[in-house]
Amino acid sequence: MEKNPTLVQVTKSYSAQYLDPIILQPGDHVRLGEEETDPNWKGWIWAETDTHKGWIPMQILDINPDRTTGRVLQPYSAKELDVLEGEFVKPLQTLNGWTWAQHHATGDEGWIPNEILSVR
Repeated sequence: MEKNPTLVQVTKSYSAQYLDPIILQPGDHVRLGEEETDPNWKGWIWAETDTHKGWIPMQILDINPDRTTGRVLQPYSAKELDVLEGEFVKPLQTLNGWTWAQHHATGDEGWIPNEILSVR
């Protein structure tokens, strides 16, 4: 059987930290908080709507000059992916130390930290 170079093995189990993730659409306005300080995850900022809150990538925002609010430029979901050590995922997008991936066995998608991934 030929190896699929797009699959990556999970080296450490990961469980979603936020069970009700923030989901945004273009044009949504968010209130902004602290920026991530971990150098491995630089580029994430805390954002809140009237109903949800969570970390979002700064690249999807038009941030107001006062840096307290922003407008969303593209669809975004902060959904995280539950994975177990040894499972395989297909990376779909990598951003700021995290990868949006599809679970090879279940087809579920979500974010997982890059440090738990190893190229197959």
